[in-house]
Amino acid sequence: MEQRLAEMERDLREKARAARETARVARERAQRAARRATTSDKRASDEELGYVKTDDSFGKILADGLDEFADWIERRGQK
Repeated sequence: MEQRLAEMERDLREKARAARETARVARERAQRAARRATTSDKRASDEELGYVKTDDSFGKILADGLDEFADWIERRGQK
């Protein structure tokens, strides 16, 4: 039991360290974007602010998933 608790504590510490590192990187990125925005009239780009763009809409992702599910059902019915 103590070994399992120690393992859980190590896991939590590692996750906390990773979260702090992610926050630090995001903070630095935001500070750089803010400095660029104040030194120029141009607004920081979405990429500089850390936004991710995708061509897939929620509806397209859902439709693709339903198509795959229908194909899977069809394959199971043929066996």
